[in-house]
Order: sequence, then C-alpha cells, then structure tokens
Amino acid sequence: MRITVGPPDRLARLIGGAMLAVLPVLSGLPAFADLLRMGTAVLPGAVSMATAAPRLCPISSVFGLSTCKVSNR
Repeated sequence: MRITVGPPDRLARLIGGAMLAVLPVLSGLPAFADLLRMGTAVLPGAVSMATAAPRLCPISSVFGLSTCKVSNR
C-alpha cells in the first residue's frame, strides 16, 4: 500500500476531522439542529480521520499526489 499522507497533513486531517465530527454534536448550535445539516459536517470529519489513520487518501492516489516526503513502501 502506498502512503500518500505525510505527517503535517495527517495531523491537520486528525484535528480538523475531530472538530468537524464533534462540534455539531456537542455545540448545540441552531445551525446543526437538523439531522441533515449535522450529517453534512460529521461525515466529512469522519472521512478525514479515516484517511489520516492509515495514511492513505484514495483521491490523492488517483491523481498521483503525495504529501509524504519519505520513500513509500
């Protein structure tokens, strides 16, 4: 498996994804009162964290992009 997510990108995905996944659920803001609106924030957050964990982004792989500076295995 080719690694396409480097350390800074991985950290940004984990922090940003966690914020997107947790903020709508815990904030109580009226903007997220609707389940559809909440899902539009939670889903991208979950996807972001899911691509950070294995350090693999399918979209980057398709386009041949990589933010990883070390040699790929």
